Amino acid sequence: MRTVPRFAHLVLKPTLACTARCKTCSTRKALHKLKITEDQLSLTHWKRLFAEVNALGLSKLTISGGEPTLYEHLTELIAEGKKYGWEIGLNTNGSLIDQEYAARLKNAGLDAVTLSLYSPQAEHHDSIRNRPGLWEKAIHAAKIFVDIRANENPSFRVNMQTLLCKENYRDFADLIRLA
Repeated sequence: MRTVPRFAHLVLKPTLACTARCKTCSTRKALHKLKITEDQLSLTHWKRLFAEVNALGLSKLTISGGEPTLYEHLTELIAEGKKYGWEIGLNTNGSLIDQEYAARLKNAGLDAVTLSLYSPQAEHHDSIRNRPGLWEKAIHAAKIFVDIRANENPSFRVNMQTLLCKENYRDFADLIRLA
């Protein structure tokens, strides 16, 4: 009798498009150059895939990217994953998060958000991201999600991630303090 392989965690990238132009992503961008501009999978396709991976024992889904908030069916993906009882996380740079969008993500079933910050200093972060204003947007998104945790859902998790590189490794201690 053949046993079905089981796995606990799937990282899904519904889009590789991004609101940033990070210097650190050049290799990945080159690797996926054609995929960034090709059509994205439909919500129907993702729903079929979710049914298949659920049968394999999935318990946690992380939605990443590119910038996953660019995917027009993000809240529907989250809600679909919650139908299976999965823990749902989102990795984002926070650039498109406002109060209303954060509430829609939470109401769809989002359990955790991980915000990418590359420096505790706005100008340094934005230089690495190659987009002015992204640090302010990430900090604003962090405050919104922290408020959701404090006022509505104490089990909601707000995390921070960074990519250490030659441009920011000296900022690491200050970045930890910011987190």
